[in-house]
Amino acid sequence: NDYFINLLNLKKIKPIIESKEKVYKIVTYVPEEYAERIRNAMFESGAGHIGNYDECSFSSIGTGTFRPLPNANPFIGTQNIRASVKEVKIEAILRERNFQKVLSNLRKAHPYEEPAIDVYEILFEKNYGIGAIGTVEQEQNVQDFIAFFKKKTHTNYVRYIGDLNAKISKIAVCTGSCSSLFECLTDLHLFITGDIGYHTALAMKERGLNILDVEHFETEKFFKEALFERLKNYIDIESIKLSSVEKSPFYLI
Repeated sequence: NDYFINLLNLKKIKPIIESKEKVYKIVTYVPEEYAERIRNAMFESGAGHIGNYDECSFSSIGTGTFRPLPNANPFIGTQNIRASVKEVKIEAILRERNFQKVLSNLRKAHPYEEPAIDVYEILFEKNYGIGAIGTVEQEQNVQDFIAFFKKKTHTNYVRYIGDLNAKISKIAVCTGSCSSLFECLTDLHLFITGDIGYHTALAMKERGLNILDVEHFETEKFFKEALFERLKNYIDIESIKLSSVEKSPFYLI
């Protein structure tokens, strides 16, 4: 969807349905000489990702105290004697999907027998989810936009439901088969998706929606280019080969 809406030059992007995934702040305390090791363990497990940035964290210096009890096997200090240690407090954002992995790897990398780890659920702007809604720079006739869409996406045909004289500026896109999302749409001029069934089309028309029904393959054929654009930032492009055999299973007769 992200690649598709950029191809169509849509602006002010937000998801159709925001993700319900929880976001946390994870905090730990470690001797200075182990701080970088802990940061790396957290980042490699998925912590510290905010929008277009990763490896985001904050560190501050303080003094930690603890007294090892008789059954303890302390990394620093002596049993039954309180220790004071100069420590680094490390904080990073953590998404629910990576929670257990980050926590496990943090414990493995931490030098302490019983590391202090705090986790807080936080309120976070949700700019990710299902589908995308954006706007064109200038309001235009829907038929002009459809002509632009077909040219930009190299699509030979589309099906349209709605007012052929509609003026549009706010557009929702969900590639593949997302017709079920139409009941979530409000304050919108056009919805682009695929695989719309006959009875769903009638329901959309009854609600007065403008829908562009594009063949499923035509909305997802850009995936390999989109994936290539991301992969080339991480691996040698000489080792990436784009498939030339992928095509729609349908013939137009």
